[in-house]
Amino acid sequence: MVLGEKPNQVDILNFLDGVDYSEAITRSKPGQLAGIDVRYIGIEDLIATKLASNRAKDIQDIEMLRSLGDDSLISASPDTTEDSETP
Repeated sequence: MVLGEKPNQVDILNFLDGVDYSEAITRSKPGQLAGIDVRYIGIEDLIATKLASNRAKDIQDIEMLRSLGDDSLISASPDTTEDSETP
């Protein structure tokens, strides 16, 4: 399922190719999306799903994701909070 329009588009997945869900959920990151508590896939698991798809676009995405580091994906999202208080 895809919500929104580019560049503010969010993919909602109910399956994961390339990783085991029960393992990936333990590595996921908490956050919020439009005021709703959600879990975001960890970078290494996201990379594994993109490797499994083997699409040219996903291979390009992998290079960008690897350059971010583990927590950068979460901190880069404007709708994501990790138990922070608004001043």
